[in-house]
Amino acid sequence: MQSQLPPELLDNIFFYLRTSSDLSSLRTCTAVNHFFCSLAEPHLYHHLELTNVTRDPEKHTHTYCDFNSEQILKLFTDRPHITPYVRSLTILIGSRRKVNRTSFGDESIGPVLQLLKNLETILLFAFGRLFWKTLSSDFRSAFSSALALPSMRNLDIRAVEEFPLEVIGASTSLEKLLLSGSFSLGAQGPLIPAHRRAVLKSLTLQYCTASLPRINAWSNSQAGHELSQLTHFRATVWREADYAQLPSILSACAGSLKVLELDPGIEVNLRNVAGAPLSGFQSEVRPLFSSATFSLRTTLSTLKHLQLHLTVETYQATITNASGQMASSLFTPFEWVGQLLEELRPPRTRHPIASSSPSNSTSLIPSLALEQLTLIISFRIDTKSTIFYEASWAPLATSLSSFSEAVPSLRRVLICATGGENHPRFDLDENGRKKIVETLERDVALAPLVAKGLLKVTSGDDEE
Repeated sequence: MQSQLPPELLDNIFFYLRTSSDLSSLRTCTAVNHFFCSLAEPHLYHHLELTNVTRDPEKHTHTYCDFNSEQILKLFTDRPHITPYVRSLTILIGSRRKVNRTSFGDESIGPVLQLLKNLETILLFAFGRLFWKTLSSDFRSAFSSALALPSMRNLDIRAVEEFPLEVIGASTSLEKLLLSGSFSLGAQGPLIPAHRRAVLKSLTLQYCTASLPRINAWSNSQAGHELSQLTHFRATVWREADYAQLPSILSACAGSLKVLELDPGIEVNLRNVAGAPLSGFQSEVRPLFSSATFSLRTTLSTLKHLQLHLTVETYQATITNASGQMASSLFTPFEWVGQLLEELRPPRTRHPIASSSPSNSTSLIPSLALEQLTLIISFRIDTKSTIFYEASWAPLATSLSSFSEAVPSLRRVLICATGGENHPRFDLDENGRKKIVETLERDVALAPLVAKGLLKVTSGDDEE
């Protein structure tokens, strides 16, 4: 019997099943009748994963259509109408020495790639130490052709050693790009006419310290992507060399950037004992962005949201404080945050006293439109340790209060407390995160900011 529900409503239902990873229900829907099948199949085959990695099915939950390349190739050969449905693809490649292989290798992935003509999103992730040049020529050719598809919008390349940037440059319709690992740049990359260069909206650079000079050179060349309309930029700045490379990228998107995310790592943290910095154990805070030729404040005049990925951690090891007593140590990034906010803070100017203008007193030069500051803090702490509850958050509170006074557009500061990811000792449960939130909300320095509505403290489970 023909469904009484309109196709638009059924399509919304199938979309919900896809986004909630309920593929078993989608498969059931395809078997109801031809009408249901025609609406459900595009969602069932929207995302595929291809891999040469052998995985334990008990440890891996499949949330997408996941077969080996030979099965996929046979499916597409028998039912060619399915291939246009595939819009998103994940490719997991393991090196021959580091990862167990199934009976097929990366050579069999190429023929499947050649059949997918409507791809919009590709994630390429390597396990083990795997170099691009060691992959089969068939795979490299098929992958390069896939990136050149006019439908391509999102690309994510992770941990493939010496991946050639000129291959990425061939994707002239790309809007979102994530690069993680090492990348190479050929001496003579293909030149792309200005009107055909991809105009990126989002760029993420993670763990690319050694490759940042090449990425800069590539993006500034006619072979790279256009950054002048970039609205979102995220970068890992774990090394001093990272800070030196980012001004070029930030300058390129000075008139468009709305969201900036920075992850400074844990090396910027300072050691504290019962809330007081311990002399002689402080890590050197690296120089930040501003210099004689670059101003972070004026460059980011269009910025609306600044998001910082931070870490607060405790250690079981004990040290001797100034009183000769043994005390646990707490590491915090408060000084780094203060430095960054100081670079963003508009300067104060004083008008002449003789002026009759009501602005005789100190006034602010408006140069920053920031509306929200988000601190995503990973707490690698032992909630049973007293050092966390004795620590003073006054340095952070002072920086936030001073910054908010200098930036009238700032409407909210959000502290999002999460557990120590990928670390079983610090993998806080819901109660642990709730305890941290309550501690911060009651902190003598932070509480006034919460009370005035400037600061909100949440856990990673809370909805913003």
